[in-house]
Amino acid sequence: MNPTRGAWLALSVFLLWPLLAGAADAPPKIEAYDPAEFYRALSPHYRKLFASGPRKLADLPLYQLELKIDLLLGTVEGSEGVILKNPSAAPLSNVVFRVYPNSAHLVAEGGRNLTVSEAKVNGRPCAAREVDPTVLEIPLDPPLPPGERARIELGYRLVVPRLRENPGASGLDQLLASGGGGGYGILSFGEGILSLGFSYPILAAWTAQGWDTPELSGMGDPTHFEPANYLVKLNLPKLAAVASSGIQLGEQPLGPGPEHPREVFLLAAAARHFAMQISTRYQHKARDVGGVAIRAFVVEEQEATAEALLDQAGAAVALYQKMFGPYPYAGLAVAQAPLQNGAGGMEYPGLITVALSLYQPPAGGPMGALLGKLVEQTRTPEFVVAHEVAHQWWHALVGSDSLRHPFLDEALANYSAVMYFESRHGGAAGTQQIELELSMPYQMWRVMGGADGPVNRGLDKFANPLEYAAIVYGKGALFFHALRRAMGKQAFLGLLRAYAAEFAFREATPQDLVLLIRKKASGKKAEALYRRWIEEAHGDEDIGVPAAGDLTGWFQLLARQGGLGGPGGNVQLPQLDPAMLKLFQDAVRQLSGP
Repeated sequence: MNPTRGAWLALSVFLLWPLLAGAADAPPKIEAYDPAEFYRALSPHYRKLFASGPRKLADLPLYQLELKIDLLLGTVEGSEGVILKNPSAAPLSNVVFRVYPNSAHLVAEGGRNLTVSEAKVNGRPCAAREVDPTVLEIPLDPPLPPGERARIELGYRLVVPRLRENPGASGLDQLLASGGGGGYGILSFGEGILSLGFSYPILAAWTAQGWDTPELSGMGDPTHFEPANYLVKLNLPKLAAVASSGIQLGEQPLGPGPEHPREVFLLAAAARHFAMQISTRYQHKARDVGGVAIRAFVVEEQEATAEALLDQAGAAVALYQKMFGPYPYAGLAVAQAPLQNGAGGMEYPGLITVALSLYQPPAGGPMGALLGKLVEQTRTPEFVVAHEVAHQWWHALVGSDSLRHPFLDEALANYSAVMYFESRHGGAAGTQQIELELSMPYQMWRVMGGADGPVNRGLDKFANPLEYAAIVYGKGALFFHALRRAMGKQAFLGLLRAYAAEFAFREATPQDLVLLIRKKASGKKAEALYRRWIEEAHGDEDIGVPAAGDLTGWFQLLARQGGLGGPGGNVQLPQLDPAMLKLFQDAVRQLSGP
C-alpha cells in the first residue's frame, strides 16, 4: 500500500506535533508517542516481547528524519527531530549526539562534512555546542526532570565524502587500497552509490557515567548506540533504489516525468542506528525466508549475483534462527557497496553491505591471479555474508560497546560464520574456514613480527588493522571454538540462545558473558578458557605459528585448501621478496568487514 502525502503528514502530526502543544510562556510538556505503527518492523517474536514485556517501544527514543538526497553532488539536506525520555534518575541538563561524518579520518584538518544550521528544544531555538567535531551538545534549560520527555530538532547539511576512484584498478586493488575520504567507505559517495552509514547526528549511549563520547579511532565500528524507533521520509531521484534499515511503507512521485523526484517513506523499530544505500545502478530481487522479507540490491552488470546473495543470506537467517533464536526484524536488505581499506562487508540493523570489489575480476599477473583464486577458493564473499548476517544477533539484537570491547560482536560473528559453513556445507568446510579466516590472520600477524596480546581491549589499543584482525577476528573467534569443544555443541548453542534472549535489545558487557558462561557451563574449565583466550597471551601455544619470517607453512595451507600452486592448481606461487611480502600483508587484511 502506498500512503499519500496527506497520510504521511497525518501520521507525523499524530505522532509528533500534538506533543508540542503548551502555553507560549512555558515549556511544552512532551507526552509519550503512540508506538503502534512500529510493531510491523519487528519479527513476530519481538512484537510480542515489546507488547507484553517490561520494556515498551514507547520508551525508546523516536527519530523523525526528513532527508533531501542529491545524487549528483553527493549531499543530504536534513531535518531531524528526536523525542527522548530522560534516561537518568536525576534532572538532565543536556543531550549529546555523536557526529560520525566529522571524524578526523573522514575530513581534512579543521573541516566538517556535517554542519548543523539550527537547533531547537521543544520548539524553541537553543545554542548547540560543538564539544569536538564528533560531539554535539544540546543544553536543556530548565533541566529535564526524571521520567519526562524532550523533543530536540536539528537542521543540517551533509557533504558525503567522495571515494577516489581508479578505473584501471581491479576489484581487489580497490578493496585493499586506501581511497580518498578515509574510513571503510561506510559513509561515502562513489561508483554511483551513496552509502549512508552513521550519516546523521545520533544520540550517544547513556551509561552510569553519563553520555558516552570516546574518541573515534577510524578503525573498527564507530558504534555504541541504544535502540530507537525511526520515521524517515526521503526526497530523491525517481529512478534511485533504496536499501535501508527497517521497512518501506510506500512512496509517491512528485511529478509525472523521470526527471521529477519522488518521496519514499521508511520505518524502523528498536534499531540502534539507521543506514541506507542509494543508487540508480541498483537492481533488486526479493525472497521470503520463514516470514523474513530478504531483499538483495546489486549493480546492474551483476544482476545474477542477486540470487546468490538471496540464497546465502536466506540460508544464514534460517540457520541462525535455529542456532540463536528468532531473527529480530521483519526484513533484511543485502546490498553491494564500494567498501575499501580491507572491509569486505558492514552491518547495520536490518541491512548488511558486501564489498562490490569482491565480485569484480582481479588484476592480471601472478599475484592478481593468486589473490583472485584465494577469494574464489575460500568462498570469501559467502563468508562475508554469513558474518554480516550474524551481526543481526550480535550487534543489532545483543548490543555491546564496539569501541571498548569489539570482540563481543566481531569475534562471535566470525565464529557464527564458521558454524554456518559447517551446517550448510559440511564439517570439512567449517574446518577450512577455521584455518583460513580464524587461524591464518593470527599466524600471519605473528610471522610478520606482530605480538600476541589480550583480545578484550579497545579499538585504540590496536596498532593497525592487521593486529585488530589477528587478535579479534582470529584469536577471539577461536575462543568460541575452544568453548564449544569444552561444553559440547548443544550446550554451547544453548548458551548462545540464552545470551540472545537475556540481552535482546539491551547491552552486554564482557562480565555479563563471563557470568553466563559460569551459569551455563559446568565446572571451572570454561571460565578458565575465557581468561586464557580473552585476557591472556597464549596464542602461539593454542593456535600455532610458523617460524618468524617463514611463510612456507601458510602457502602449504593455501595449496591444501584452495589448490593454489598445488596439485591441480593453476597458479604459480611467486618468490617471497620484500615487495611481495608487503603485498601479502595487505592481502590478508580481514575481509569479513568491521
